[in-house]
Amino acid sequence: MKKTVFMFILLSVSFAKAQFIEDALRYANSQHFITSRAVGLNVSYIGISDDINALLANPAGLALIPKNEFSVGFGFSHIGNEVSILSKKSNFNVNNEYLSHLAIASPISGSNGITTVAIGYFRDNDFKKSYDYNVFNTQSSYIFQQSQAKKRWTYDLLLADINGNTSISDSLRQTSFVDEMGGTHNITGGMGIDVGDNVSLGFSITGKWGTFEYSREFVEWDELNIYNKWQIDDFDKLIVKEKIKQNVSGITAQFGLLGKIEDFMRISFSIKLPTWYQVDEKFSVSHDVIFDKNPQGIVDRFDTTQRGSNSYNIRTPFVYSAGLSFHLLGLTFSTGVEYQDVTQMKFSDASAEVAEQFDILNRMIIRHLVGQTTWGFGAEYKFPALPLEARASYAKTTSPYQLDIPNAAKSTFSLGGSLYLSKGIRVDGVLRWTDFSEQRTAYGNEENPVTMSKYILKQNPLNILLGVSYRY
Repeated sequence: MKKTVFMFILLSVSFAKAQFIEDALRYANSQHFITSRAVGLNVSYIGISDDINALLANPAGLALIPKNEFSVGFGFSHIGNEVSILSKKSNFNVNNEYLSHLAIASPISGSNGITTVAIGYFRDNDFKKSYDYNVFNTQSSYIFQQSQAKKRWTYDLLLADINGNTSISDSLRQTSFVDEMGGTHNITGGMGIDVGDNVSLGFSITGKWGTFEYSREFVEWDELNIYNKWQIDDFDKLIVKEKIKQNVSGITAQFGLLGKIEDFMRISFSIKLPTWYQVDEKFSVSHDVIFDKNPQGIVDRFDTTQRGSNSYNIRTPFVYSAGLSFHLLGLTFSTGVEYQDVTQMKFSDASAEVAEQFDILNRMIIRHLVGQTTWGFGAEYKFPALPLEARASYAKTTSPYQLDIPNAAKSTFSLGGSLYLSKGIRVDGVLRWTDFSEQRTAYGNEENPVTMSKYILKQNPLNILLGVSYRY
């Protein structure tokens, strides 16, 4: 393409950070785990709900706590990531350490029974992951997709004309390295109230805050020197660097009901209200284009950097859960299930500059996602005459995608136990293995699938948690 200075012409589409399905699913994840013991039981803990973890699983279970309880825990994660794109796979592993929770509960005896109040901090979603890929793409190019979308930078850097036309459409080597960090933190306060000999009610309210940081370096270059015509398409390499930082705050509440038959059986129900998130986002993207040597042996290089910010709201769906447990001769068997309709996720209140992109994302959520069910079962055994407990569980979460992908259903297996150092002090430990896949977007969106590039990110996190609980 001709290397001259063009006069400034405002294109109809301004620069803005695109939103994808994975942005919706990131904040739709819910969990029921504060303590290491609950992690050992997974979703089946809903059927037990008898310690400080009831704050999150079913606040009605707080009424089952007979004494003051204090709990603290720490976690370590080894996260395996595998990217599959165009029949090629790439692996990358990362580690993460964190304070998992800090909580306290206190029962108050009354004429009608026990009312227990509790408050706790816990780390909710962990966004840490890093992954990369290197592939020769014969099907599409980032330059072509961005040109078709009439992104201003493709014209400014002489890769496309004013109408978005370019010849650089495919057969480029592409590399990508993504690093994601951050997570959400919760402060939850709640109470469980005895309303009868065998029934308790509960309520909790949760404030959320956190960050999500995303950086990507994406490179595509003309490895085979296909685009080599001077002043037409003598393109050599494009380097894209993206950075995003989101500050997130939110609020939700939960109601619970728990019934029991002596020490033999419990049945649990709870409803979590939608979480309302406020997201303040800052982002930047730089494009650096290198061309082949011109007839004078000079390499032309052009670059541009764009920065911006967004502010918008996210509403997650209701979450309905139920559980059942049986206890006999030191063995407790429990099961739990929860359901949320992910299609009820909604992005709203965005600025006018990016409102159209959020409309596209909301349509994609309805078209491409489905309701999710998590079910599981677990067992806990107290060894007679020994200060030991052992527990194990399995849980499964169905795929969120209408057009399913391999391994999109999440499988979780936990193995853990407890050691009683004294009558009131218990040390809990657990290993949890999880396996699932997500569909990710390299560039483009479903509105123009011909120019879209997608890949599968398979994740295999191993979580190790250690906690101490003290009842006094």
